[in-house]
Amino acid sequence: MSFNNYIKRAAAFLRARTPIGGLEISDAALRFAVFDGRAWKFTSVRLPPGLMESNHVKNRAEFVEAVRRLRTQIVGADDAKRNSKISAVVSLSSISIYTQVFGLPIIQGENLEKAVQLNVQMVSPVEVKEAYSGWQLVGEDKDAFRLEILSAFVDRKVVDEVTQALEEGGFVVVAIESRALGLARLVRERGVRIDVAKPYVLVNLDAAGLDFLVLRRGHLYFEYFHSWKDAQNEKQQVTRETFEALLKRSLYQVLNFYGAHWPEPIREVLVSSSVLREETVQIIGKNFGLAVEPLTITAEAQFTPEWFVAIGSALRGLMPRSEDKDISLLGIGAQERFRNEQLLSFLGFWRVVIPAAVSLLLLSFASADVFLINMRRGLESQAAFQLKKEELAEINALQGQAARFNQTVGLIQAAKKTMKPKTAMIEKISALLEAHRVTLNRLHFQDEGTPLTLSGEADSETDILSFKKALEDEEAFESVELPLTEIRRSFERGFSFSLRFALKS
Repeated sequence: MSFNNYIKRAAAFLRARTPIGGLEISDAALRFAVFDGRAWKFTSVRLPPGLMESNHVKNRAEFVEAVRRLRTQIVGADDAKRNSKISAVVSLSSISIYTQVFGLPIIQGENLEKAVQLNVQMVSPVEVKEAYSGWQLVGEDKDAFRLEILSAFVDRKVVDEVTQALEEGGFVVVAIESRALGLARLVRERGVRIDVAKPYVLVNLDAAGLDFLVLRRGHLYFEYFHSWKDAQNEKQQVTRETFEALLKRSLYQVLNFYGAHWPEPIREVLVSSSVLREETVQIIGKNFGLAVEPLTITAEAQFTPEWFVAIGSALRGLMPRSEDKDISLLGIGAQERFRNEQLLSFLGFWRVVIPAAVSLLLLSFASADVFLINMRRGLESQAAFQLKKEELAEINALQGQAARFNQTVGLIQAAKKTMKPKTAMIEKISALLEAHRVTLNRLHFQDEGTPLTLSGEADSETDILSFKKALEDEEAFESVELPLTEIRRSFERGFSFSLRFALKS
């Protein structure tokens, strides 16, 4: 392992970062995949037929119970995790998510944000207030001076319903994405013999239907889904002839659509399926003259295609949150709850680490002191030992070090007695933040004698000023400063601000 990897592991440990897995919600099952740093772990729970239907949870209580069973299987007999929540990137395989790519001139910064939001509103298939939307940059054509943006939209009510059920069942939702995004990420990061510079069509077969994904530069550009329900006969069966006709017709339409929008020719098709894989490969190879390969991924073990979506979402969970720029269709409220969970986890982690570190330091000093005392007694017990001038100087130096060690131990013990718990201060600040509808972004506290710096966001300047007034009225705080220049407009929320205050001694 390289030195950089050791540094990353140490940094992740100091940040108290909890593992984030991938959770796929389909009509048939809940599937959870997570990489714990050494190996992949998989857990699944089958869903009763009809529980997920028409893009909605038909029986919420039964769905929550299934989520709880999944969490119980993940946690197992680990008492330390029995009361903790599980973080997950959620992939909605049974819920319709509309995606579309659009182009923009090459612009940057705030102008790009405004231009993207305007176009997102224009291409939205439903009223903006009725949907959650997101976007990400998937390509840049420097010759044509254009950016390619992938946008996605989902019914707001459906996402809120699923998110609340997952949280009630013991999960923290980090992000919500489509099945297509998870599969595209899997092909890009773990696909065997995949050249991201080339375009591909990925044909995915599962219990829901046929899904066709157009991938360029490793990113999703287009998705076309055909449900098995639309191809069933009066016996609710899909015959081989119907399957072959549906596959050929759909792939032909996808290839025609691709040829009308992008110049690079598609020469290879990837197939992801646990059933009918060989038949699908033969039909495509025989009728389209394209290279056809089953999708395989590089990993520590071989996995069946039914886990590909969950693994693709779990790969997103391995990214640092600051580097995750992929689309998330998560509501603002759920985002704030995830941030609060991270803050509580961070504070709880350091409440354990700091006393342990101080105790270890004290033990080290005590051991060094005992070692030096024993060394001195051993030397003095040697009757025939003749002290030379240099040796006497060395012993004097060791005695001086022992004295300094003892002094340091005394200082640490005195400092430990004067340490004041910060839990009450954190609880007061959290209560004021919640009371005045302020979202905490950063709280910086260096030591006892320096002011604290708090950065956050609020819907209005009135909420910010009322929060400042509440800090001033609190007996535990003093010297509250909020320069007007530190109040700025925020794109995600109304206003951002930064203020300073001190703790009363």
